[in-house]
Amino acid sequence: MCDWQSEIDRIDENRRRIFDAIRSGVGYYLEIKRFFEAHKTDSTEFRESFLNFYQINRAINLNRNRAYRNPDLENLFKMLADGEELPIGEVIRQLSPGNGAVHLSFASKVLHTNNNDLPIYDSKVREFFHLPTVSGGNWETRLDRAVENYERLREIYRNRSRNRLDSLERVFEEGFSVEISDVKKIDFMIWGYGRL
Repeated sequence: MCDWQSEIDRIDENRRRIFDAIRSGVGYYLEIKRFFEAHKTDSTEFRESFLNFYQINRAINLNRNRAYRNPDLENLFKMLADGEELPIGEVIRQLSPGNGAVHLSFASKVLHTNNNDLPIYDSKVREFFHLPTVSGGNWETRLDRAVENYERLREIYRNRSRNRLDSLERVFEEGFSVEISDVKKIDFMIWGYGRL
């Protein structure tokens, strides 16, 4: 049994509080999905909603104007919207602002926006699954660790029926009747639990 299995039980026990914690986020997420599906990255509303929802400006320490008009981000979304499948390491490389940071969370959110079956990696997910941090060492070492963590997370989600994560899909569905991927249902429950 995984060491986070007891956390799944706590999520189930706290479902009502978690529903309250994620309600506005679910609505905002659906808005981003609508904008992206309708306009891909050509939509001003999409880019603004994406940056706000995922708190990207804070995450990459950029002011709103610079992140909003970031040509690398726009180019990356265009490549993904055109059907290119990029590995997480390549996305991180493209998003690196040159300050040595490895933006695994940001990169996973970009990939998830284009393919909702890919998991989002953030501090709450890292803590929930007891994944190691990617800090320490040179940039390439941190990048390698980030890729390893993301691939481990993908493996956890691929095995969700064996590790009970799929039970969080059903818990989510008790509180919300919306069309989102099973991966995102789990992500919302973990994210909400981390906010309690």
